[in-house]
Amino acid sequence: MEVDVLSCLKLKLHLVKILGFNDVEAIPTSTGRAFFVRFELLEMMPVTCFPCIHAFPRLLDASHDFELPPSVMGSSLADDDKPCRVLVGTVFIDIILAVMGSSLDLLSLPVLTLRSLLEALMVIVFKHDFGSIAIKHLDVPLRKALRRTLELLLLDISYELRQLALSVMQTYIKRGTAISGMLAV
Repeated sequence: MEVDVLSCLKLKLHLVKILGFNDVEAIPTSTGRAFFVRFELLEMMPVTCFPCIHAFPRLLDASHDFELPPSVMGSSLADDDKPCRVLVGTVFIDIILAVMGSSLDLLSLPVLTLRSLLEALMVIVFKHDFGSIAIKHLDVPLRKALRRTLELLLLDISYELRQLALSVMQTYIKRGTAISGMLAV
């Protein structure tokens, strides 16, 4: 079965609207054949969208790969828009990074939803190639999400969530320099 970039982008557009992001727009790419989903601040996440969050770890962990033009991820690092071979979940990485890096109180989320966010972040750190031109520009949001994960370790959370947050940080430390620069705290 072939993965269609345009279908993934349409799904992403609807997903960021459902999650409660502000200023969601589909901006056409320079080629005009696709679009980039731009979204801003996340202040509050509706309860009805929690099942969508629970599906992210499986989506990001999918082993299907496809050709993704860097412009549909908002990357301005590529001179040409030559597609990169990435995993299908790569299209949705910036959503998880934006949720984790937002001003949203993560402890106000249900335990299972927070666990799904941490599992999704773990998959992002472990499986996705941040050397790819399509997502290289997401280095700063990744570090911001990891900083929020590190802050969770200092809070009064369940043992399972603490272990998961610690595992995310361990995975980053093992792969960290291959992913991005050092994590400044």
